[in-house]
Amino acid sequence: MMKYFVLFSLLFVSCAQFSSKEEKVIGENLKAHHFKSIFFSGQPTAEDFKKLKEQGFTHVINLRRETEYDERGERQQIKELGMHYSHHPFPLDLKVDDAYVDQVTDSVIKHRQKGKTLVHCSSGNRVAIWLGGHFSRDHGDSKEEAFKRAQDMGLTKEGAKKDLKEYLGLP
Repeated sequence: MMKYFVLFSLLFVSCAQFSSKEEKVIGENLKAHHFKSIFFSGQPTAEDFKKLKEQGFTHVINLRRETEYDERGERQQIKELGMHYSHHPFPLDLKVDDAYVDQVTDSVIKHRQKGKTLVHCSSGNRVAIWLGGHFSRDHGDSKEEAFKRAQDMGLTKEGAKKDLKEYLGLP
């Protein structure tokens, strides 16, 4: 009986960390949500990237499309700072699929033991769509739990909410 209590307690604490609504300031002044050493935010500035390096970040994952901003400039800056850079442009219509969720997840897994990782887009909504899919697919969350966690981690735009619900098969 005690064994089950300990297992339940560990599971509860672990899952509670996923749903933290608390934002943390990283970089120069970038608000981010996080789980352990993986952080989720909107677009960092050039100054944020410099500070992130000083703060132990080793990997940046960008979900923005090349047509939104200077992707090459960001890639160059990250590499010059000695960090790993991954670019996984979000589908134009915000319609993610299992392959996209897996692609971003694989990138996180590949680098997570090397230091802190930042996953970003322009506002954090596309990051939250990916997170909702990831929680559902890889952590066994129900569709409703995954959607709630995505909201807790920055899903605020109505269009993005609609698209995540569609991916998860929610009404």
